Amino acid sequence: MHNALRIVLSALILVLAACTPRIEPRAPTAAEPSELEVAQRIFDQITALHVGGLPNDAQMQVLAPLLTAELREALDAARAWQRSEIERMQREGSDDKPPFIEGDLFSSLFEGAQTARAMRVKPDQDRVVVTLDRSYGQGTDQVRWQDRAVLKRVGKAWLLDDVEYGGSWAFQAGTSTLRNTLKARE
Repeated sequence: MHNALRIVLSALILVLAACTPRIEPRAPTAAEPSELEVAQRIFDQITALHVGGLPNDAQMQVLAPLLTAELREALDAARAWQRSEIERMQREGSDDKPPFIEGDLFSSLFEGAQTARAMRVKPDQDRVVVTLDRSYGQGTDQVRWQDRAVLKRVGKAWLLDDVEYGGSWAFQAGTSTLRNTLKARE
């Protein structure tokens, strides 16, 4: 009888073992990138795109996932306004350059930044401000300055919400911030 009980218990253990789901070791999850890393990636992408004036359709497709909905909407509104201004200027036979057609709006230097290095993070309510060391040119002609990237947490991601211009020269592509520049339409 003991043998029969052993056989039944062994069979029961085998059946239960077969029904138990196999526990796979979990792959380590990648650590979320820091705000500094996110800002660096965003501005590496902006630098690589060579955005002059407002981003074109192809550039916006690349940038859109990196921007908050509010900044995307502000850029889209400025692009729509620019298109209407171009049409108006063409009707009037104007030789003037359309607004926002040139100049780096993502930088306080009109010519744009050739480099951007995310340096420091400062928490500010529901956002962080990342100081960017930026430069244009080389050698004795090199210009260096700091702009600030304003990142906002959306879900689990940090997205670009604004750029605070830090350059101190008279001729800039924008006024104080990217968002203020986009609003400053005549």
